[in-house]
This record gives sequence, C-alpha cells and structure tokens, in this order.
Amino acid sequence: MKKLVTFFFLVVLIANTGCKKPTDDPIGNAVVYTITSSTGKGGVIEPAGSTTFEPGKSIIYKIKPNTNYSILSIKVNADSVPVSNTFEFKNIKANNNIHVEFVSNDFLVLTKGSSKKTRPWFLKSIEDYDLNNKVLDTVKLDPSQLTNKGYYYTNGTFEFFNPKGDRITNGEWSLDGNIFTQGEKNTVITLTDKIFSYQRPITQPNGNVVYMRLNFVRP
Repeated sequence: MKKLVTFFFLVVLIANTGCKKPTDDPIGNAVVYTITSSTGKGGVIEPAGSTTFEPGKSIIYKIKPNTNYSILSIKVNADSVPVSNTFEFKNIKANNNIHVEFVSNDFLVLTKGSSKKTRPWFLKSIEDYDLNNKVLDTVKLDPSQLTNKGYYYTNGTFEFFNPKGDRITNGEWSLDGNIFTQGEKNTVITLTDKIFSYQRPITQPNGNVVYMRLNFVRP
C-alpha cells in the first residue's frame, strides 16, 4: 500500500510599509528624518531644536515673535521662504533645517552716505553686531568706504542690519543739515554724547546726522 505524503507550503506575505531601510543599517532600525529649527533673538519657533519624524509625515512649525518684534526672514535649508507665522514640512523624505530671524518693530536707522567721497563721517567707529554670525566687531567708518551698511538702535545697543528691498529705507550721513535720504520720517539731529546709550565710548565729532525711526511690522 502506497503512503500518501502531504506537503504543506507556508506562504509568507510581507506588507510594504513604504519605509525605506537604509543600506548602512544592518540591524533594520526604523528610518526617521530629523528637522532642526533655530532662531535669532526676538522670538521662538515650535517645535524647537532637533525633532525626528517618520517618512511621509507632515508637520507645521509655529513662529512666534516676542513683544515689539516681528519676523524678519525665514530660511529652509538655506533658501529664503515667504515670511509667515507658520511653515509646513509636507511628506517628509529627508533631513531639513529651518532658521528664523526677528527684528525690533521700533528702531533707529543710521547709515553713512556715499554721494561725496570727500565727505567725512561723523561716527568713526561702532560695535557691529552681525545677526548672522553672532559676533561683535568694530567697524571703522572713513571716506573710502562707500557701502550702505545700516545700524538700528534698540534696547540701548546698536545692531547691524543690511537694508534690502522694501524692508527698510537707507538713511545717510549729512554734513550741513541736508537730508540725503529717501522716504518719510527723516530727521536731522546734532550728535552729542547723550544721543546713544552704548556700552563702550564712541567718537562723535560735531555735526549733523540723518536718521529715521521706523516701525517694522511683519506677519
């Protein structure tokens, strides 16, 4: 009598979850991506710091300026994006970073003029606080410098701001009370040692300087 041999085949179904396993991960750890958020002074971003997400997820970052501050710029992976109170990462497929800079809503703009090479500057040097590099540097102004760097005054200190587009109107130095500036709210004042509340002494020769007080309001 022949024996009836029965074979059982085990069929294993593997579900595709859509998560890629990295080639350099021999133990099969779950794939996650990291978004790193940071800000300059004047506000916060939430979530803050480094946060991990599964592939395909979406997340909205909320940007909150402090009182009397507004959003100056937002950069995602070093590229500028429109200013807004939120930014959404959709269908995350890679590591990302987001950085936000803020600006005071009420500040004093001081820049040196470039219309006459022979015109001396009234402010010979000042501490330059670079918003990008977060370092202090002494800037010496002289007639050979023809750039239009701007300085704004807030909370008793000077800070560096690079005027761009419609964000700010350049102010310029003046010798004789003439206003070399474009825009509204221009005023000519006489330099004294009491105008600027600053931590270190600065040279302030006699003369006039054009300045503008602006309200910087963004979403």
